[in-house]
Amino acid sequence: MKKYTDKKQRVQLELVMNSPAVNIYSPKFEGEKLNEFELFMMKYNSQNEPLLQDDFNRIIAAIDKIRATGACENLFRPESKMSDGICAIPLIIKHRKKNIGTLRLYCSRISNEILIIGNGGIKKTQTTQEDPILMSYINHLIFIERDLLHELNTRKISLEDFQDIINTMEKLIFQIDKE
Repeated sequence: MKKYTDKKQRVQLELVMNSPAVNIYSPKFEGEKLNEFELFMMKYNSQNEPLLQDDFNRIIAAIDKIRATGACENLFRPESKMSDGICAIPLIIKHRKKNIGTLRLYCSRISNEILIIGNGGIKKTQTTQEDPILMSYINHLIFIERDLLHELNTRKISLEDFQDIINTMEKLIFQIDKE
């Protein structure tokens, strides 16, 4: 269960990659030097465990493919509820012992052309919901996605209106509990 604090932090979406196929954003908390994706990359780019390093390499390969083809649904592993767009990379994970875990990067797939990449970590529990740190990353994305879609709906912006979505996303400031 997520614990909420009274202290909310301001978050903006920062463009981290763009290509003709997709724009990729990451949440950046006010006062932080790095966005959530950069924090993930710094923490997990060098793994001693070969299976976790393989997971990391699969994540990088998936991001490269997303840059080339767009954020197609088949490139992600569903996480959370089917009603939200929260997913994880990598899609395929090699079988391993439970104590090693699997490295996951959490995302919110807004459309084929727009992806929000959050943070992630090593999942060692049976379900993601059992890990409070991983759930906090997912909850941040759920909150951002929900507020973004609400704002788009309020402004009557369709998910096909790419430039209007981008303009709206880049101006929004989210208030999120950071744990």
